[in-house]
Amino acid sequence: MDDSYYQLLKPLLHFGQVLGFPLPEQHGKEPNYRKISHKVFMIGYSLFMTIISLLLLLIKFQIFAKVPENTSLIESGLGILYHVPVFALYVHLFQSRKCFGAFLTEWRCLSWHIKPEKIQMSSVYTSILVLFGSAIVETILFDAAVCQKQIGPYKNATFLEKYVDNTVYETESLQSIRESWNPIFMGAFYILSKLITLSTDYSDALCITLVFGITARLQLMNKHLKHHLYIKENPKQILIFTDNGHNHHHKITDQKNPTKIYWPHIYRDFVKLRILSDQISKFASPLILVSLKINVFAAVAFLDDTINLSARSQQTHANGTHTGIYISLWHYVIRTVLVIHFASGVYRTSDETLAIIKNAPESVQSWPDTEPILAMLRRKPIGIVFFDTYFITRSLFISILNFVFTIEVMILQASSS
Repeated sequence: MDDSYYQLLKPLLHFGQVLGFPLPEQHGKEPNYRKISHKVFMIGYSLFMTIISLLLLLIKFQIFAKVPENTSLIESGLGILYHVPVFALYVHLFQSRKCFGAFLTEWRCLSWHIKPEKIQMSSVYTSILVLFGSAIVETILFDAAVCQKQIGPYKNATFLEKYVDNTVYETESLQSIRESWNPIFMGAFYILSKLITLSTDYSDALCITLVFGITARLQLMNKHLKHHLYIKENPKQILIFTDNGHNHHHKITDQKNPTKIYWPHIYRDFVKLRILSDQISKFASPLILVSLKINVFAAVAFLDDTINLSARSQQTHANGTHTGIYISLWHYVIRTVLVIHFASGVYRTSDETLAIIKNAPESVQSWPDTEPILAMLRRKPIGIVFFDTYFITRSLFISILNFVFTIEVMILQASSS
């Protein structure tokens, strides 16, 4: 694992602990909790946040059971549709805390033959900033819309009272809120609910960062393969391999014949990448599933609010407009596009590797040496496998985009009519 890549991953692990995910903080080559008391606190805090997410889910079930008969099934079930994957996310990350730490340790201790280079992290940094930026904008707009409720009993209510009623009751029962909720309790509930809401954005950022690590290593190997397979003007340029933790170097090419590549070194690196991608797939598949489920929630909510113009929509969004739900839709669309784009990038880069080796000049390519690599990449390319069923590829990415745009066209047609 490159140090610049680890410097990006480390803050995410810290932020995950704030949200209640006990992912171990890795220091050096071992996952390290600073103290035993810190470890106990993190596990207890994670269990507490998991219970809070479960309580929010049960609240939505209670609301669903008490909705009036004239309320649409879609409108009343939106809260359940959102909080089920959120609760599943907390359970998954709590169960994965030990294997995630072992996985990070193994990744950081892997010995690569190719000389490490500084990874270009601009795309990941930009994606994470856009992801969390849109989440903050959506939260601000939603809170502003809740604060501006001025219908009936909401005229003299505080923001926290309006928020609790909107989240827990949805029945304009402000009197019962004032009797059973004190301001400190309402403030704590507001903070915890916002942290749980941010958990889905965090899972997307973590998924993006993990899969980018595989893509970056594959891109580096492709760059080196191109350099040696297609070098013409200066064949004396020799790329250096290195073993981590040692001062001596191995050369990728024969010093007497710079066009002869040590393919066994390449093959071993590809095997390590295959194992690493399989491990990331097992961890990231539930994260990707949560992202897709939340996106479906946003599409259904947007469609329901726009077509039906329900009373809930008019009260939740300022001045009866749909500004908040429009922002919400684009926020979830951006999240899904980023996650699928980065996840499919691993498979796409693996295809580029296969093309580079297959199209190499015959004077450079040694068929007995390259055949194991070609056979491995043809049999099972390196990529993110969704629950051991199918690869996340560009075609899947395009299919999801088509689904999102189809929903938007349906909304526009319904609004115009």
